[in-house]
Amino acid sequence: FFKRFVVYEDDCYVGNGSSYQGITSETISGKKCQAWSSMSPHNHNKTPKLFPTA
Repeated sequence: FFKRFVVYEDDCYVGNGSSYQGITSETISGKKCQAWSSMSPHNHNKTPKLFPTA
């Protein structure tokens, strides 16, 4: 099976994506996007406490 990706011209970001306001909710590698302060749907160590200016 192949995963189908639809890319919209408006759905892009510049630089590190910090100002991104599009509708994409999944990374290129297939992980669901989440808030910095969230540990769901996956855990990470990039928390607001460690990156206060992010």
